Amino acid sequence: MASNQKTAVGPERRLGRSAGRQPKSIAAIEKELCRISAQVMARRLADLMPVSLIKGCVETLLDGAKDDPAAATRLLQIIQKHTDCLAFLIEDLLVISRLESGQVALERRVVNLSPLVEHTLNDFKARAAEREVRLANEEPEDLRALADAERLQHVFYHLV
Repeated sequence: MASNQKTAVGPERRLGRSAGRQPKSIAAIEKELCRISAQVMARRLADLMPVSLIKGCVETLLDGAKDDPAAATRLLQIIQKHTDCLAFLIEDLLVISRLESGQVALERRVVNLSPLVEHTLNDFKARAAEREVRLANEEPEDLRALADAERLQHVFYHLV
């Protein structure tokens, strides 16, 4: 779904600082945030490739594969998988848009991470079992963070 390219962020590339220099101005930070946002949006738009795959599956079904139950089932599973990916993508784009426009404020509070991880793993349990993948919550029960629980839950879904 996401690009395999990763950018290393060393101390000299952290937002708001240049190597060995004073913190950047607010205008420079805003410009850098816009650049980062544009890069994220470009990467997410590249994730729209499943649309062509879904279209191909639908065309194959319409061309007669619907009459072959095994082929139809396989094509429908592909469509389901890629529409799930697109649903996550659309949700990401909406969240980014809302955050950038100020429509959503982060509700930071102390959050116990173990239940959030457990909830995420439970949501993926059936899919993991189908693929013979074992999911385990190895977070200490007392691990806490100052975070927006809903946004953090969204991050955990993407990590799994």
